[in-house]
Amino acid sequence: MGHDARASAVMGQLRVMARTTAWSFPDESPAQVLSRVDHAMAGLGVTSMATCVVARVETVPGTRPGAPVRHRLRWTSAGHPPPLLVRADGSAELLGQQPGVPLGVAPDAERTEAVVDLPPGATVLLYSDGLVERRGACLGARLRHLARAAGRRAGAPLGELVDAVVAEMLDDAGPARDDVALLAVRAR
Repeated sequence: MGHDARASAVMGQLRVMARTTAWSFPDESPAQVLSRVDHAMAGLGVTSMATCVVARVETVPGTRPGAPVRHRLRWTSAGHPPPLLVRADGSAELLGQQPGVPLGVAPDAERTEAVVDLPPGATVLLYSDGLVERRGACLGARLRHLARAAGRRAGAPLGELVDAVVAEMLDDAGPARDDVALLAVRAR
């Protein structure tokens, strides 16, 4: 949390911790990964707080021979805005889950996670809070705007979808005072 050079350095450290943990323990759930990061922060004396989402797209084999492979998203949140699921038909849904406490607050807090099936052609958007949060603006209204903006572009190639959604969200509320990042993943 914060917007200075120290906050950027800590975020870089936490990003590396999360990626290394997820890679080192591939069979652990996203909630277990965040718990390990929280414990590492406490053990290393990292006194900052941060929000994040850890998500994993899982492949689910068909239930009968020759059945198509399915995909699902498993995620956990440490106080971060929720992932957005955009279906191929343009309907969009913020994926609700208890957001949990930010990293660095309570290392022994139980982390929960959620799972949702990804229909073919669905796109999942993960984003930084800088995309949706603006001083004086209602976060709920901004999240609904994000869902509408992404839903209108459901069939667009991912690069175009990301560029157009970011441009619309920034044009709508003025310049961001925080980092803006948007990641899109589409189920095939």
